[in-house]
Amino acid sequence: LNLTRELLAVRRGCAALRAGACDVLLADPARLVLRRTAGVQRVLVVINMSPSSVDWPGGVPASGEVLSAVNGAGAGSLPAYGGV
Repeated sequence: LNLTRELLAVRRGCAALRAGACDVLLADPARLVLRRTAGVQRVLVVINMSPSSVDWPGGVPASGEVLSAVNGAGAGSLPAYGGV
C-alpha cells in the first residue's frame, strides 16, 4: 500500500505522468522502457519484468533525477523486478 501511495504522489506531481504522450522505446521479454512527455517535461520509466538482474538498456541515459525506484533499482541498475 505504501508503494502505491508513493507512486500516486509522484504521478500527481508530474504532468508528463498524468497527461503526457507515451512512447514505448523498448519492449523485450525482460525490459520495458517508456518515455512520457508533456511540454518540456520528459520522464523515462525503465522496468525489469524478469526474476533476474538485467543490463540497463543501451541508448537509455542513466542520468537525471530518480522520482521513484522499486526493488533496489537505480539509474543504470535493474535488479529483478526493479524499476525507476
